[in-house]
Amino acid sequence: EVISQRYNQLIRHKVDLESSIREFKKILENIKKISEEKILKTLEEVNKKLDEIFPIIFKGGKAKLVFSDDDPLNSGLELKISVPHKGIKHINMLSGGEKVLCILAILISFYLIKPGPFCILDEVDAFLDEKNSLEFIKLLHLIKKTSQIILITHNPHIMKEVDTLLGVTMENKGISKIFILKKFFNEYINH
Repeated sequence: EVISQRYNQLIRHKVDLESSIREFKKILENIKKISEEKILKTLEEVNKKLDEIFPIIFKGGKAKLVFSDDDPLNSGLELKISVPHKGIKHINMLSGGEKVLCILAILISFYLIKPGPFCILDEVDAFLDEKNSLEFIKLLHLIKKTSQIILITHNPHIMKEVDTLLGVTMENKGISKIFILKKFFNEYINH
């Protein structure tokens, strides 16, 4: 009798566990489906932004992010580009500064999907020469339409274009001093 009761109890537990496993698998499949839909929708939106941004900084051409594998949830992303006036079809054919511009275009495309009230960029322009810095300024103007930009830079070409330029120095160990530079910087650049 005791063994029979224990056996029946274990059978009920087994049935409950099997039912829970089935429900859990359904939930996981639903999460996977929703995740795939969201990642595909996001990539589509990013590619629309890239369609707008890439031709601005490369004076034509196209860029598109694509999954490197058939499974979007376990796949990497590849950047496909075409810069017709240069005959470039792969990112490895670009200069270092142009590669940086491509990466910035991707980041800004993601950002512009759901822009925040401000955007912080820390020395993202460090490897840009004057020509590519001027292209980067075009990207900053896109962000500026929706967000305040806080940009840390040492690039004088970028500094010329900002609304407010602050300097930060450390006069005493561990104590930063902040001061407004914009009017002095413009006088220095214009002489």
